[in-house]
Amino acid sequence: MRETGGMTMSRIKLGAFYLAVLITLGMFVLFTGELFMLLGLGFGLGQELGIHQLHVMGIAIVVFFGALTMLVQLYKPVTRVAAFQAGAVMIGIATLILALTGNASLSEVLPFFVAFVVVGLLHPAGRKLLTVGKKYSPALLGLTIVAAIPLLAFVINQLGLQTGAGDEHALMGHYAMMATLSLTIVIAGLLVAFESIGFRLLAWLLGVLTAYFGLLSVVLPIQASNVGVLWGGLTIVWAIVFVAVAEMSARENASSYFSRELRERDDLMPGKPAG
Repeated sequence: MRETGGMTMSRIKLGAFYLAVLITLGMFVLFTGELFMLLGLGFGLGQELGIHQLHVMGIAIVVFFGALTMLVQLYKPVTRVAAFQAGAVMIGIATLILALTGNASLSEVLPFFVAFVVVGLLHPAGRKLLTVGKKYSPALLGLTIVAAIPLLAFVINQLGLQTGAGDEHALMGHYAMMATLSLTIVIAGLLVAFESIGFRLLAWLLGVLTAYFGLLSVVLPIQASNVGVLWGGLTIVWAIVFVAVAEMSARENASSYFSRELRERDDLMPGKPAG
Protein backbone atom coordinates (compact mmCIF):
# COMPACT_ATOMS: atom_id res chain seq x y z
CA MET A 1 0.00 0.00 0.00
CA ARG A 2 2.80 2.39 0.89
CA GLU A 3 4.54 1.66 -2.41
CA THR A 4 1.32 2.31 -4.33
CA GLY A 5 0.76 5.54 -2.44
CA GLY A 6 4.31 6.63 -3.17
CA MET A 7 3.85 5.99 -6.90
CA THR A 8 0.62 7.96 -6.88
CA MET A 9 2.26 10.93 -5.19
CA SER A 10 5.15 10.78 -7.68
CA ARG A 11 2.71 10.87 -10.58
CA ILE A 12 0.82 13.79 -9.06
CA LYS A 13 4.06 15.70 -8.53
CA LEU A 14 5.18 14.96 -12.10
CA GLY A 15 1.81 16.11 -13.44
CA ALA A 16 2.06 19.29 -11.39
CA PHE A 17 5.56 19.83 -12.77
CA TYR A 18 4.43 19.64 -16.39
CA LEU A 19 1.45 21.88 -15.63
CA ALA A 20 3.78 24.46 -14.04
CA VAL A 21 6.05 24.31 -17.10
CA LEU A 22 3.10 24.87 -19.44
CA ILE A 23 1.83 27.77 -17.34
CA THR A 24 5.28 29.38 -17.39
CA LEU A 25 5.52 28.98 -21.16
CA GLY A 26 2.06 30.54 -21.43
CA MET A 27 3.33 33.50 -19.41
CA PHE A 28 6.24 33.93 -21.80
CA VAL A 29 3.90 33.96 -24.80
CA LEU A 30 1.29 36.17 -23.17
CA PHE A 31 3.58 38.77 -21.62
CA THR A 32 6.63 38.73 -23.90
CA GLY A 33 5.37 37.28 -27.17
CA GLU A 34 5.92 40.57 -29.01
CA LEU A 35 9.61 40.48 -28.10
CA PHE A 36 10.06 37.15 -29.88
CA MET A 37 9.04 38.79 -33.16
CA LEU A 38 11.75 41.41 -32.69
CA LEU A 39 14.51 38.80 -32.75
CA GLY A 40 14.44 38.93 -36.53
CA LEU A 41 12.27 41.93 -37.39
CA GLY A 42 14.01 44.27 -34.97
CA PHE A 43 16.96 44.85 -37.30
CA GLY A 44 14.64 46.64 -39.71
CA LEU A 45 12.84 48.69 -37.07
CA GLY A 46 15.56 51.21 -36.28
CA GLN A 47 13.28 54.19 -36.79
CA GLU A 48 10.51 52.76 -34.65
CA LEU A 49 12.73 51.53 -31.81
CA GLY A 50 15.10 54.50 -31.92
CA ILE A 51 17.77 54.64 -29.24
CA HIS A 52 16.33 51.53 -27.59
CA GLN A 53 16.84 49.22 -30.59
CA LEU A 54 19.83 47.27 -29.26
CA HIS A 55 18.47 47.13 -25.73
CA VAL A 56 15.05 45.88 -26.76
CA MET A 57 16.56 43.22 -29.02
CA GLY A 58 19.01 42.25 -26.29
CA ILE A 59 16.14 41.83 -23.85
CA ALA A 60 14.32 39.80 -26.50
CA ILE A 61 17.15 37.26 -26.72
CA VAL A 62 17.32 37.07 -22.90
CA VAL A 63 13.61 36.33 -22.73
CA PHE A 64 13.83 33.89 -25.63
CA PHE A 65 16.69 32.05 -23.89
CA GLY A 66 14.62 31.79 -20.73
CA ALA A 67 11.65 30.47 -22.66
CA LEU A 68 13.79 27.86 -24.44
CA THR A 69 15.30 26.60 -21.19
CA MET A 70 11.75 26.05 -19.97
CA LEU A 71 10.44 24.60 -23.23
CA VAL A 72 13.02 21.81 -23.32
CA GLN A 73 11.80 20.63 -19.90
CA LEU A 74 8.72 19.18 -21.58
CA TYR A 75 10.81 16.25 -22.89
CA LYS A 76 12.99 14.12 -20.62
CA PRO A 77 13.57 16.89 -18.06
CA VAL A 78 15.91 14.74 -15.94
CA THR A 79 18.36 14.77 -18.86
CA ARG A 80 18.12 18.54 -19.39
CA VAL A 81 19.08 19.83 -15.99
CA ALA A 82 21.79 22.21 -17.29
CA ALA A 83 19.31 24.16 -19.40
CA PHE A 84 16.96 24.66 -16.46
CA GLN A 85 19.85 25.67 -14.20
CA ALA A 86 20.93 28.34 -16.70
CA GLY A 87 17.40 29.68 -17.13
CA ALA A 88 16.80 29.80 -13.38
CA VAL A 89 20.12 31.53 -12.76
CA MET A 90 19.35 34.11 -15.45
CA ILE A 91 15.95 34.94 -13.97
CA GLY A 92 17.49 35.06 -10.52
CA ILE A 93 20.21 37.48 -11.64
CA ALA A 94 17.72 39.79 -13.33
CA THR A 95 15.47 39.79 -10.26
CA LEU A 96 18.37 40.50 -7.90
CA ILE A 97 19.80 43.36 -9.99
CA LEU A 98 16.44 45.05 -10.49
CA ALA A 99 15.60 44.65 -6.79
CA LEU A 100 18.91 46.10 -5.63
CA THR A 101 18.62 49.05 -8.00
CA GLY A 102 14.99 49.66 -7.10
CA ASN A 103 13.90 49.53 -10.73
CA ALA A 104 10.19 49.43 -11.59
CA SER A 105 10.84 46.65 -14.14
CA LEU A 106 11.14 44.25 -11.20
CA SER A 107 7.36 43.82 -11.26
CA GLU A 108 7.63 42.41 -14.79
CA VAL A 109 10.36 39.91 -13.92
CA LEU A 110 9.17 38.76 -10.50
CA PRO A 111 6.31 36.54 -11.78
CA PHE A 112 8.80 34.60 -13.91
CA PHE A 113 11.14 34.26 -10.92
CA VAL A 114 8.30 32.74 -8.90
CA ALA A 115 7.39 30.45 -11.80
CA PHE A 116 10.96 29.14 -12.09
CA VAL A 117 11.09 28.52 -8.35
CA VAL A 118 7.86 26.50 -8.49
CA VAL A 119 9.06 24.47 -11.47
CA GLY A 120 12.38 23.87 -9.71
CA LEU A 121 10.66 22.59 -6.57
CA LEU A 122 8.58 20.18 -8.65
CA HIS A 123 11.37 19.16 -11.06
CA PRO A 124 11.80 15.37 -11.27
CA ALA A 125 15.61 15.77 -11.15
CA GLY A 126 15.29 16.83 -7.52
CA ARG A 127 18.58 17.64 -5.82
CA LYS A 128 20.48 17.15 -9.07
CA LEU A 129 19.41 20.69 -9.91
CA LEU A 130 21.99 21.82 -7.35
CA THR A 131 24.87 19.77 -8.76
CA VAL A 132 27.15 19.66 -11.78
CA GLY A 133 28.54 16.65 -13.64
CA LYS A 134 31.24 14.16 -12.66
CA LYS A 135 33.53 15.46 -15.39
CA TYR A 136 34.71 18.82 -16.62
CA SER A 137 36.20 20.14 -19.83
CA PRO A 138 39.52 22.00 -19.43
CA ALA A 139 39.08 23.46 -22.92
CA LEU A 140 35.58 24.78 -22.20
CA LEU A 141 36.64 26.08 -18.81
CA GLY A 142 39.51 27.96 -20.45
CA LEU A 143 37.19 29.46 -23.05
CA THR A 144 34.74 30.54 -20.35
CA ILE A 145 37.47 32.19 -18.28
CA VAL A 146 38.78 34.04 -21.35
CA ALA A 147 35.27 35.33 -22.11
CA ALA A 148 34.56 36.16 -18.46
CA ILE A 149 37.25 38.87 -18.32
CA PRO A 150 35.69 41.30 -20.85
CA LEU A 151 32.15 40.22 -19.97
CA LEU A 152 32.55 41.02 -16.28
CA ALA A 153 34.10 44.38 -17.20
CA PHE A 154 31.01 45.00 -19.32
CA VAL A 155 28.77 44.01 -16.40
CA ILE A 156 30.48 46.50 -14.09
CA ASN A 157 30.04 49.21 -16.72
CA GLN A 158 26.36 48.45 -17.21
CA LEU A 159 25.62 48.30 -13.49
CA GLY A 160 27.33 51.66 -13.08
CA LEU A 161 25.11 53.12 -15.78
CA GLN A 162 22.01 51.50 -14.27
CA THR A 163 22.63 53.17 -10.92
CA GLY A 164 24.19 56.42 -12.07
CA ALA A 165 23.16 57.35 -15.61
CA GLY A 166 19.64 58.48 -14.79
CA ASP A 167 18.65 58.35 -18.47
CA GLU A 168 15.75 56.60 -20.24
CA HIS A 169 17.68 53.35 -20.48
CA ALA A 170 18.29 53.27 -16.73
CA LEU A 171 14.68 54.11 -15.91
CA MET A 172 13.52 51.21 -18.07
CA GLY A 173 16.04 48.78 -16.57
CA HIS A 174 17.84 48.27 -19.87
CA TYR A 175 21.36 48.39 -18.45
CA ALA A 176 20.36 45.86 -15.80
CA MET A 177 19.15 43.44 -18.46
CA MET A 178 22.34 43.81 -20.49
CA ALA A 179 24.32 43.02 -17.34
CA THR A 180 22.05 40.00 -16.84
CA LEU A 181 22.77 38.81 -20.38
CA SER A 182 26.53 38.99 -19.84
CA LEU A 183 26.47 37.27 -16.44
CA THR A 184 24.28 34.53 -17.90
CA ILE A 185 26.88 33.82 -20.58
CA VAL A 186 29.57 33.40 -17.93
CA ILE A 187 27.55 31.20 -15.58
CA ALA A 188 26.03 29.10 -18.35
CA GLY A 189 29.54 28.67 -19.74
CA LEU A 190 30.65 27.28 -16.37
CA LEU A 191 27.68 24.89 -16.27
CA VAL A 192 28.70 23.56 -19.68
CA ALA A 193 32.39 23.40 -18.73
CA PHE A 194 31.59 21.36 -15.63
CA GLU A 195 29.39 19.12 -17.76
CA SER A 196 26.15 19.54 -15.87
CA ILE A 197 23.49 17.05 -16.96
CA GLY A 198 22.50 17.85 -20.54
CA PHE A 199 25.38 20.30 -21.05
CA ARG A 200 25.49 19.66 -24.79
CA LEU A 201 22.03 21.15 -25.30
CA LEU A 202 22.89 24.11 -23.09
CA ALA A 203 26.05 24.70 -25.13
CA TRP A 204 23.93 25.20 -28.26
CA LEU A 205 21.46 27.48 -26.46
CA LEU A 206 24.35 29.48 -25.05
CA GLY A 207 25.97 29.65 -28.48
CA VAL A 208 22.82 31.22 -29.94
CA LEU A 209 22.53 33.69 -27.05
CA THR A 210 26.17 34.76 -27.28
CA ALA A 211 26.36 34.97 -31.05
CA TYR A 212 23.23 37.10 -31.16
CA PHE A 213 24.70 39.41 -28.52
CA GLY A 214 27.78 39.85 -30.68
CA LEU A 215 25.69 40.36 -33.81
CA LEU A 216 23.81 43.22 -32.19
CA SER A 217 27.05 45.15 -31.66
CA VAL A 218 28.24 44.42 -35.20
CA VAL A 219 24.99 45.55 -36.83
CA LEU A 220 24.14 48.35 -34.37
CA PRO A 221 27.54 49.87 -33.47
CA ILE A 222 26.23 53.30 -32.45
CA GLN A 223 23.54 52.09 -30.05
CA ALA A 224 23.90 52.27 -26.25
CA SER A 225 25.52 49.20 -24.62
CA ASN A 226 27.18 47.99 -27.83
CA VAL A 227 30.63 46.47 -27.38
CA GLY A 228 31.92 47.60 -30.76
CA VAL A 229 32.29 45.86 -34.10
CA LEU A 230 35.61 44.18 -33.20
CA TRP A 231 34.44 42.78 -29.87
CA GLY A 232 31.08 41.88 -31.37
CA GLY A 233 32.81 39.90 -34.10
CA LEU A 234 35.07 38.17 -31.58
CA THR A 235 32.00 37.29 -29.52
CA ILE A 236 30.44 35.54 -32.52
CA VAL A 237 33.66 33.62 -33.18
CA TRP A 238 33.86 32.62 -29.50
CA ALA A 239 30.28 31.30 -29.60
CA ILE A 240 31.04 29.12 -32.64
CA VAL A 241 34.27 27.77 -31.12
CA PHE A 242 32.53 27.12 -27.78
CA VAL A 243 29.81 25.01 -29.38
CA ALA A 244 32.36 23.10 -31.47
CA VAL A 245 34.49 22.34 -28.40
CA ALA A 246 31.38 21.30 -26.46
CA GLU A 247 30.58 18.80 -29.20
CA MET A 248 34.08 17.34 -28.94
CA SER A 249 33.81 17.25 -25.15
CA ALA A 250 30.56 15.29 -25.39
CA ARG A 251 32.20 12.41 -27.27
CA GLU A 252 32.72 9.19 -25.32
CA ASN A 253 36.34 8.95 -26.39
CA ALA A 254 37.14 12.64 -25.84
CA SER A 255 40.74 13.37 -24.91
CA SER A 256 41.66 14.80 -21.50
CA TYR A 257 41.87 18.26 -23.09
CA PHE A 258 38.13 18.14 -23.69
CA SER A 259 36.80 15.98 -20.86
CA ARG A 260 38.38 14.93 -17.58
CA GLU A 261 37.17 13.28 -14.38
CA LEU A 262 36.17 15.85 -11.78
CA ARG A 263 36.20 13.41 -8.88
CA GLU A 264 38.31 10.38 -8.12
CA ARG A 265 36.62 7.07 -8.76
CA ASP A 266 35.60 5.24 -5.60
CA ASP A 267 37.64 2.15 -6.51
CA LEU A 268 40.80 4.23 -6.79
CA MET A 269 40.42 6.06 -3.49
CA PRO A 270 43.21 5.54 -0.94
CA GLY A 271 42.61 2.53 1.29
CA LYS A 272 40.29 0.84 -1.21
CA PRO A 273 41.59 -2.04 -3.35
CA ALA A 274 41.22 -1.61 -7.09
CA GLY A 275 38.92 -4.05 -8.84
